[in-house]
Amino acid sequence: MIAHSWCSTALYGAAGGMFDDGAGIDGFEFTAGSPVLAQRHIALDRSTVDMLRANACRYVHDIDDLLWAIPAANPGAAELTAGLLAKVDTALRLADLVTTSTEPLAAALERRGIPAVIIPNLLDPIDWPMMPKRSERSRLRVGWYGQRNVHAEDLRIIETVVAALDDEVDFVFYGDVPHALHARSEELESYPATPIELFPTMLATLDLDILLAPLATNAFNECKSNLRLLQAGMLGYAVIATDIEPHRTLPVTLVPNNPAAWIGAIRDRIGELEAVRTEGRSLRRAVHERYIIDAAWTERIFTTWTRQAPPGDAVRGES
Repeated sequence: MIAHSWCSTALYGAAGGMFDDGAGIDGFEFTAGSPVLAQRHIALDRSTVDMLRANACRYVHDIDDLLWAIPAANPGAAELTAGLLAKVDTALRLADLVTTSTEPLAAALERRGIPAVIIPNLLDPIDWPMMPKRSERSRLRVGWYGQRNVHAEDLRIIETVVAALDDEVDFVFYGDVPHALHARSEELESYPATPIELFPTMLATLDLDILLAPLATNAFNECKSNLRLLQAGMLGYAVIATDIEPHRTLPVTLVPNNPAAWIGAIRDRIGELEAVRTEGRSLRRAVHERYIIDAAWTERIFTTWTRQAPPGDAVRGES
């Protein structure tokens, strides 16, 4: 979800740590009559919501993960206590509008009695560098990126793949490496995580041919968005991905979660550099056609949040 200047307050939980006692808007400035946006596990209580409504502010809550089904191996599972999840559930029911980025997540919320409007993840070209100038090479650069210690289950899918193809392609890891390969981390081309504002430039610097997007099959991942595909597409990287709901939205290569399928998909592309880059350009076109924030999307989001047409200066032209 993208917060704009005409949203008076955006409360972000993902980057600022966990709010174990919920979160009000103390210390946040807001403008009477403008929407207030809370995200993820921020949990506004009834008194705060009443105060917002007394100031004609519409409370919008955006949720992008199935927080009630985070896999046990994910550190977030321990932090999202039953008490905090109960507060989030209450906040969602108090909200004037709940938005989410995927149909499966909207359906899961509906089953909890919480209606939600779908606004897909969108990227702003302003945040992204131009497509990297591609170097010629004989070996494919095949990469993965993700937050450290969060994707252990997903990375386990490709541990065998890396071991089998290490002499045939160049693997690149950004943020973490598969647990079984930690002992070899100095041999692998790997990079630590960077601040989020540097992420697009760093991803472009990797100069990948193929991005791998393994996802363990579970309810949490079925509800995730296609953000990883969007980010790869912005840079013209081809993608090989687990055949799971969030990956069925764009032109990428889908494979089941068994090593032979992943190995075969990568091997099929060895020696086919131009074909791989054609795949990447196709994905880039699809992302630009459907998932770029532009004037039409800006107006649609504003109207959804406020139930009114945006002011003239709120809608910026397409990039």
